[in-house]
Amino acid sequence: MITHRAQNLIFAASLILFSLALDIVGSHAQTGVTPDSPSATAKTPAIEFDVVSIRLDKSGDSKISHSIPANGDGMTFTNSPLFMIVMYAYNSDRPGKILGLPDWTQTERYDISVKVTGPEVSEYLKLSRNERALMLQKVLSDRCKLQLHREQKPTPVYELVIAKGGPKMQPASSSDILTKGRTLFFTGNGQLSGKGATADDLAFALTDSTGMDRQIVNKTGLEGRYTFTLQFAMNQSGDTGTPASNDAAPSIFSALPEQLGLKLVPAIDPVEYLVIDHIERPTEN
Repeated sequence: MITHRAQNLIFAASLILFSLALDIVGSHAQTGVTPDSPSATAKTPAIEFDVVSIRLDKSGDSKISHSIPANGDGMTFTNSPLFMIVMYAYNSDRPGKILGLPDWTQTERYDISVKVTGPEVSEYLKLSRNERALMLQKVLSDRCKLQLHREQKPTPVYELVIAKGGPKMQPASSSDILTKGRTLFFTGNGQLSGKGATADDLAFALTDSTGMDRQIVNKTGLEGRYTFTLQFAMNQSGDTGTPASNDAAPSIFSALPEQLGLKLVPAIDPVEYLVIDHIERPTEN
């Protein structure tokens, strides 16, 4: 269970993992990551990370950083709680969707570096994000004895649907799609901008950036790629979406229909959870 003492990490986890889940423009390098389940969409690679370094971070620094370049030879997690690395390896979009994590996975920080060397680098560069995630899962299994399973549970969610009057997002230009691919950039002040982004991408991003305690599920039926800017109040109050009294921006519930022609509808949907059966502190080296 994610404890109260780890709440200050959860928002950081959401922003970092959101940045790694899409081709981000701005200060983050493009990563080519998509919000899919690695186990469902990728085959197990024939290669493994042949250099693995894991150390307990004792710096006391509050800064967390993850470096996962698309054209690099590995991944580096600096001063990171282990639950964030589990989230990345299993492509979980919310800490609350991982059940059974012990407290130390939220409070202890680790420096973890994994990479491939020699001729395997060229093979690694050919792998998808999901195939690389499977390689990281192997590291967690070997060094943390991680064992887990997946369960679907009926869960309160918000369904993202088309509002009255239809969608207001502009179809992305072919040049944007060709030159930039799928891009979403969250500035941190309640503005989410997209170019070539899908409705799935938008729902995935909003789940993390609104601060609400429900997952947002795409039910729009929209299959294209779109360009849009969404401005909303960051200070949502639980499921009510009530902005702070001194915040001039609209709540996400008002912003979506007004700006994008979409809306959020409360519902109960089956949601997949990761359930931790066993995990140990990683062996250091």
